[in-house]
Parts: sequence; C-alpha cells; structure tokens
Amino acid sequence: RVLLVDDDRGAAYESIYFGDTYKRRVPVDTWNKQTSGSPTGADLLNYSTVIWFTGDSAADSLQLADVTAMKDYLDNAGNLFLSGQGLANELRTQDSLFLENYLHARYGGTYFSIYHDGIAGSPIGDGFTARYYSGANQGISISSQIIPVTGGIGAFKFRNSSQYSALSYSGTYKLVFFNWGYEAILNTSPSYATRDTILTRILLFLDAWSQ
Repeated sequence: RVLLVDDDRGAAYESIYFGDTYKRRVPVDTWNKQTSGSPTGADLLNYSTVIWFTGDSAADSLQLADVTAMKDYLDNAGNLFLSGQGLANELRTQDSLFLENYLHARYGGTYFSIYHDGIAGSPIGDGFTARYYSGANQGISISSQIIPVTGGIGAFKFRNSSQYSALSYSGTYKLVFFNWGYEAILNTSPSYATRDTILTRILLFLDAWSQ
C-alpha cells in the first residue's frame, strides 16, 4: 500500500524510512529516482500512500516530471507525505500553483531552529516537540517557513516563530508536507518525540496503517 520515493540524490536516508516503517510493520516498495528516473502518476497510483523524500539541502530537488506525477496522483485521491528542506522556496518559483493548490502552502520566509513545536489540534503534531539530532544536515540559509492556505492546517512550527514548518490537509486526498527533513529528527531522547511516533501519526492520518 505504501511507496517510498527515494529522491535524496544518492544519500542513504532511505534506510531511516525503511527502519521506521519496519518498526510499525508497514511493508513498503521503493522507487529510486536516481536509478529509475521520475515516477509517473500511473506509477504512484499503484499505491494508496506515497512517501516522497528529497533529503537535505540541495538545489533543484524536484523536477517538472515529479510535480506532474504528484499532481496526477493527488487528482486521483492519492495520499502523500512529502518531506524535504527548502521545497517551498523552490516551488514558489518553479510551480506556485502546485505549492498553493496541491500542497496548500505558501512560502513564509527564511527561518531556522533545531526545534519544531507541535500545533494544538493538529492530527500530526499535537502534543509533540521534535528536534534535529546533533549534526543533522539541515542548512540554516535555506531553512524556511510555510503558511497554510486553502484548507491546510499547521502541524509544527519552528520554536519562537509565528509561522509553520509542516502542515496537513484532508479533502479529496490527504497530505502531510514537511518543509524540512523528517530524517533529521532526533530519535534517542525521551524529552522529544521520536521519528517513529511522528510517523505513526502520519500513517494513521494517511490511512496507511491501523492500530
């Protein structure tokens, strides 16, 4: 039911997603964009949920073919978790209509904090605080906020910021959008939410897992 689109340009972040889905006993298939090229909408539509991650800071993370595939997938009621640093800034010039009408976000300006505070009432972030692990490759200069629009609901915000770092949307499709790398979450401290506890909320929201 779940496809991982490995779009981290040769990094090894897929091992983190494999590990976390395995903990929740969620079987996944993988599409490696570096070796197989961009998936089509038809490829994505073989799955009820897609997790697409672009990894850490890099320019031109998403290509036109990627955006076209995601539009087709969401137009046909697919459920998407999209994670990657700086995506909103990239998409506001590449395809602002995709950013606003499909990801339900606008670019909210540069901002950086290692802490992400969950938003009360959010199906994803309520009651959680996440932080980056020491040495996480999340570039300060491209870290940015997003503003939920057209039904988007804030999920996390950067510490001491009035804007958001992640959101969710539920309509004809379901969406979770992290404008930063899920894989950068500290996973070893009882003081903060771990990756797999956050992923559990995401998978439940996207109807990709049941308790």
